[in-house]
Amino acid sequence: MKILITLLSFIVALSCAGQSSGGYLLLNSDGTPRIPNGSITNAMLATPSVTVAPTAGQGLGGTVTQATNKTAVTLNKQYGQITMNAAALAAAAEVAFTLTNSTIAATDVVLVNIQSVGTVGSYFVTVSAVANGSCSITIGNVSTGSLSQAIVLNFVVIKSVIN
Repeated sequence: MKILITLLSFIVALSCAGQSSGGYLLLNSDGTPRIPNGSITNAMLATPSVTVAPTAGQGLGGTVTQATNKTAVTLNKQYGQITMNAAALAAAAEVAFTLTNSTIAATDVVLVNIQSVGTVGSYFVTVSAVANGSCSITIGNVSTGSLSQAIVLNFVVIKSVIN
């Protein structure tokens, strides 16, 4: 997460400071960033003017555990962990549940991945129906047997605006 935020800060600094590149990150033949018209200094890269990463104690992250079965959860945080209930999921079955989250807007991107599980490679996860205040998360069992595991999911809400 820290690498992604650092990369986003770097790209924002480049696109804001040097508009002659049209907002694109241009690279030299050796892979180093090309500074348009010398308008970006090393000091700007070391201390970007846009801070993307939250500081400690801002309360943007959190955790929630499904109480029963694989049912809806509520977590009003921009990122966090969902510990799913260990109810059985049959072979080749899928189940969807709603994540109610006041930080989600219909234009946002919600990313979810499997953080830990007992049987690696036996599940897939997707996000759909992103709306103001919620999204749907689908988990599927791709194994040949029924599994009863408390899957831990990580999620992040990436704020986005469509102009």
